[in-house]
Amino acid sequence: RITSLTMSGKPYWVCVQEDITEDKRAQHALEYQHRITHTITNNATAALFMIDAKGRCTFMNPAAETMTGYTFEEIKGRTLHEVIHYSHPDGTPYPIEDCPIDCVLPRNIQICAHEDVFIRKDGTFFPVMCSASPISENDIPIATVIEVRDITQEKETRERIRESEERLRAALTASGTGTFRWDIVTNQLEWDQNLNRLFGLPPDLTTQTLDTFIAMAHPDDRAAIIHGCERSAQEGVDFDMEFRVVWHDGTIHWLYDRGKVVSDE
Repeated sequence: RITSLTMSGKPYWVCVQEDITEDKRAQHALEYQHRITHTITNNATAALFMIDAKGRCTFMNPAAETMTGYTFEEIKGRTLHEVIHYSHPDGTPYPIEDCPIDCVLPRNIQICAHEDVFIRKDGTFFPVMCSASPISENDIPIATVIEVRDITQEKETRERIRESEERLRAALTASGTGTFRWDIVTNQLEWDQNLNRLFGLPPDLTTQTLDTFIAMAHPDDRAAIIHGCERSAQEGVDFDMEFRVVWHDGTIHWLYDRGKVVSDE
């Protein structure tokens, strides 16, 4: 810092110097953090929004623009709810005061894994999974950050699985074949009504343990069943054998049992 002075009619300068190394380091660290934050938000696959205390959009990342069809310039300063969340899929209005996302800031709460429906720029609805958290300054909530995932594909996959299970259940019921699922971790069995008929059990019974299942078998066949179950669990091989069961009335019935092991990663 240089200051110009005069003494006896002659000019001279006073120079003051100070070490600003730490200030420069702090400035560079802040700039680096801003670049990292910018890179993360720009490359995030989830849509990120930020709204102020009045619900107006103050930030959205590229993923949010792709998801909604709007650019940030089109939404900036507008109430986010009134742009992409203003209506239910059946066409009825969705008041902002009923919106869980817009309740985050005034109530100073967080929401996680909240399923909802948003509206694209072209007017189409799509299912989403949301999380929202308030941002505070001096312990005063001032904004809300929102993370959103489009779960259209997940919903479609769930529906396909449900339909597939229903078709399989209908086919097995029609064939008279009994089915069960053995959870190796919990040792619980879940089965259908056809299996109750094959074992001579009440029709409303749907759960058993492996021990009760083995207890219904003929005493001479129990050791072979235990060995087969243990081998399936330990080696991951299919269960395939014939054995006898004893009904409550004392009659003996032969069953053919075949099970396929299902493993996770």
